[in-house]
Amino acid sequence: MVSVAVPGSSLSDEPNMEGRARKASVIARACAIFAVDQVLVYADGDRRDGERLAALLRYAEAPQYLRRALYPRTAALRYAGVMSPLGISSHSVTPDPRRITAGDAREAVVVSARGRRFIDAGLGRLLPYHGRAPPGRRITVMFRGGPPGLPYKEVGRSEAPGYWGYVVRERAGLRRTLAEWEGRVIIASRRGRPAGRALRAPPDGGTLLVFGSPERDVHEILGGRAGGVRDATTVDFFPGQSTRTVRLEEALLGALSVINSMGGTS
Repeated sequence: MVSVAVPGSSLSDEPNMEGRARKASVIARACAIFAVDQVLVYADGDRRDGERLAALLRYAEAPQYLRRALYPRTAALRYAGVMSPLGISSHSVTPDPRRITAGDAREAVVVSARGRRFIDAGLGRLLPYHGRAPPGRRITVMFRGGPPGLPYKEVGRSEAPGYWGYVVRERAGLRRTLAEWEGRVIIASRRGRPAGRALRAPPDGGTLLVFGSPERDVHEILGGRAGGVRDATTVDFFPGQSTRTVRLEEALLGALSVINSMGGTS
């Protein structure tokens, strides 16, 4: 799976909070459609902008039955209700405990009650928890059997079936983000070569797809020194574009679609 890096200022071209939530929803949907692994939100301007974007993306990725426990209502999430559901595997689970069978996986949150720890897995009842995660931590569980006991084990996200969602990570500036990335880097920019010539092989799971901000291209953010980025290729995913600019959400959908057609996002 491919990961993406987007600036904290990604929502800055929207005039109000509702518009920002809607744009974050399109970004989240694009990442889910093409099975993005990680979304790195790199610092670019006001730190609060990045925090707001990260909060909205995390909210969208969380299963609906966990949102209230994981994300108390804040100013950043005031308009989160306008965001479209992702419909990914971790969201498409039954709320009926009678329908749970061995091998079913789902997300849960650790909670504390009566001096003990339990998990809330959206089944209308709490299940005892004996793991190490503290209250408030989100975990992935796989059931060993159905009711009445609903025995389960804690597993890694990679053990769950299907696409289980992206992970949002907040990062320092773009240069540091790229320096810490250990795989291949693809910079989306109209300064690059057309994708058909620049990408001869499908990107692998260690690839980071990097986007600029509404105000600045990646090369401008890097001070014109994109050539110094290790193992990086600059790609124009919209050669001959007829508009002055391509919005971030449009760039995400277009670039990920191209990479997907090469077999690089699954």
